[in-house]
Amino acid sequence: MKSHAAVANLPAAERIFVRLEEVDAIMEGLDAPAREPHAPRFADLHDFVSGRKSGGSLKPHPRQAASLRRLLANTGLGYVPRLAAAASEGAVSTREGEGCRISLRPSRAEPSQVYVVVEMTVERKPQPEYLFICTRDGLFSRFPLPEADGMNFQFLAQKDSDLVRGLENSETEVFLH
Repeated sequence: MKSHAAVANLPAAERIFVRLEEVDAIMEGLDAPAREPHAPRFADLHDFVSGRKSGGSLKPHPRQAASLRRLLANTGLGYVPRLAAAASEGAVSTREGEGCRISLRPSRAEPSQVYVVVEMTVERKPQPEYLFICTRDGLFSRFPLPEADGMNFQFLAQKDSDLVRGLENSETEVFLH
């Protein structure tokens, strides 16, 4: 556990999550004799969100996944929830959420590529640096965003990439951070 002074120097959102991690650790100690050795700590989750941790994907323990989802939701700059099953048959090409719209547009020049267009519908300062997708099975993947053109981000991705497959999947949550 971090000392009170160390926690007091963190931004408000981080203080909350540090305390939540401490409660989770206490509760986990009551539920199980030993912590899973590979389960990430909150600092690892924070490093993943901020881009300080290398690697673009993370599949945390379910309890840490809930903490990671809360961290992304509470400190993020845009959010696109899973789509209702009845509203989404097949691949999705446009999704709208809180503060953003994400569209996939086929490239005319190269059929194997897709333009990913992220439009911020609410001006945010600072602008997001990463797009995160969270699949139904709890895999979180981080993708860097290019420099914005006003309130829009646009870049090319391979049609068969994890990013495009994730954005087309109605069961994927999207966070901008």
